[in-house]
Amino acid sequence: MKQYLLDSFAFNDFANKKLLQKILQLPDKAVCIRLFSHLINSQYKWMARIQQNEAAPGMSWWDPVYELHELENEWNKSLQLWVQFIAGKTTGEL
Repeated sequence: MKQYLLDSFAFNDFANKKLLQKILQLPDKAVCIRLFSHLINSQYKWMARIQQNEAAPGMSWWDPVYELHELENEWNKSLQLWVQFIAGKTTGEL
């Protein structure tokens, strides 16, 4: 199960980085930036909920909306939280 989850996050990373490349080519990027920001915020919020962080209930699914040049870095940070979390657990703990 652990390797399956890590592989799933790796594939998700690959697919979303390809999506980011396409977003850069769009004439009107606003909606896509908002939706991609939502993906990032959701990863942050779900991790906070799993870790029972007291701030989790107040975290938004939709805000902040990141700037275009911030998306890849924020994506990488939100993804790394998950990869580290999964890598640090045994299959039984997961």
